[in-house]
Amino acid sequence: MNDNQWDLPEILMIIGSFLGQCDLARCSMVCKAWQHSFYPLIWRNIVRTLRRSPPMMLIHKNAQHIRSLKYDFFQLGLEPDLSEDLCRLERLVLPGSVMQTSLGNTPLLKALASTNEAVPVHLSQSPCHDRSGVWDYFTRMIRQNQKTLQVLSIEGYLTSYSTLPTYDFWSAIAGCSSRLRTLRIKSDRQISLSTLHMLWRMTCDHLETFDVDGYSVLHGGKLRDLQEQDNEEETKEPSIQHLRLTNFQYVHPQEMLETWILPCRKLKTLVWKVDVPHFSPEWDTESAPEYWPQLESIEITSERSRKINDKQLAAILSRARKRGSGENRGGLVRLDLRGTGCGESSWQVLRTTGTSRTNIDTLQLRPVLSHFQTLTELDVTHCMDVGSVMVQEVLSSCPVLRSIAANSIHILDIAAGDPWVCLGLKSWSVFINISSNHGMDMTSVKTDKLNDLQPLVYQHLARLTELQTLNFDYKPPLPRQSHQSSTQLPTLDWQLKRGLDALSSLTKLRNLHFLKGNRMGMTTSSAKWMIENWVVKGPIKLESVEGRLGRQKTEERAIGKMFREHGVHVPILG
Repeated sequence: MNDNQWDLPEILMIIGSFLGQCDLARCSMVCKAWQHSFYPLIWRNIVRTLRRSPPMMLIHKNAQHIRSLKYDFFQLGLEPDLSEDLCRLERLVLPGSVMQTSLGNTPLLKALASTNEAVPVHLSQSPCHDRSGVWDYFTRMIRQNQKTLQVLSIEGYLTSYSTLPTYDFWSAIAGCSSRLRTLRIKSDRQISLSTLHMLWRMTCDHLETFDVDGYSVLHGGKLRDLQEQDNEEETKEPSIQHLRLTNFQYVHPQEMLETWILPCRKLKTLVWKVDVPHFSPEWDTESAPEYWPQLESIEITSERSRKINDKQLAAILSRARKRGSGENRGGLVRLDLRGTGCGESSWQVLRTTGTSRTNIDTLQLRPVLSHFQTLTELDVTHCMDVGSVMVQEVLSSCPVLRSIAANSIHILDIAAGDPWVCLGLKSWSVFINISSNHGMDMTSVKTDKLNDLQPLVYQHLARLTELQTLNFDYKPPLPRQSHQSSTQLPTLDWQLKRGLDALSSLTKLRNLHFLKGNRMGMTTSSAKWMIENWVVKGPIKLESVEGRLGRQKTEERAIGKMFREHGVHVPILG
């Protein structure tokens, strides 16, 4: 009997869960007891890659130990038939490509033929000698593990030579037990709307993560019609906490909202890319009163400007219930609305405080906090209606903000606004505009007055001592052709005489991005000051500087050379 408490199999397996493959292999060779505990862990997570994979015969032999199997590729005719041996899989990642290989031309079988050896059983009985058998093989594998699978990911983007997944394949996924918590489908392969909705209906009551990206719906029809058929059956309440729906075509956003998004009362994160051609952006969002009391992160983006307008966004944001004070205090933490029609109505929802009804049908009131009090990340780049004043409001109203990305902020709004309270900000990606035309009325301001305000901007930035990234590049609202280019917009002079030395407090700065289409007036003296304070003296060294660094080409080359000599990455611009 071994009295060493550390040799207990339970303890050894816990220790083994923190070790890498090489360390596990070494430990398994210490003694038989350690081999018994550590050897199964070596085979617990298997990844099949094109260049580096465990020998197939060993995979076949140790299939009973495998709990996680990931295919980075699938080679026809050379994959062992594991569908019967694998019966305890918890995580399965299916491949993004299928390679055609003829058994007679493989180096392994040529070598076997030259030595008159028999073909290994696991190769001669491979189930996938052609593409039509791939999905049947995966179907059998999923059905064999329906009771144990917890994570299933289809890393799609299959080659054009691959066949489409069969209905039996999708049915096998739908038949997985309640232990399945994560389903990710990333592919450019087409799927019928009815099949996709069948997957949703059969799995939404036990899934925590539902991620569908890049699918084109094969057949037409309406989600509302499918939903009406569901209503005739027993309705399941979704348990989904993390929902991602991106790159859909030919599915109306309103139907997606009503059928898949609004019913998920337990949502914590929502990622929704609305880029649907052939549909009007005018769609109703007032038809459902449901709230998302646990929602913390919203990412609603569009590559086509105003695909979702301000009113629609405001209606969606209003359903992210802001919880009251005390233990239930909370609100949105992350908000990404790139390329949408976000504007004043949405801002009003985010800034609102006071009380509201707990239910659309009751008069009971509850305290409401401003989302500005809880936001840590905000991205409103390429939003036409998010103006300079609104950006200034965020900086002066969001005390826990860590990252901000917006089109621009005008120097006059900084001077007239309240002090910035986001002192923990780590990432800044906002163009600072000092043009003489300010505001919607294009009020003209003298250039001398604007230049006199530049030291004030540097003082504001100097208070953001946690900054790691400063990006001053201009990101025009969409559509771009209706706005000035970056070469027409004046910005800060990056010079000591304008107050640059106030930024000596930014000791954690790593990345600096200047305006690419214009020069910010940097001089060699400014570059020397930056090197002295952010490279030589700083506890954290500046890593990269991008953009135009000087007014003249010769000066820009000289400044770039100075940074490179001190190990700072400076890309060469044309």
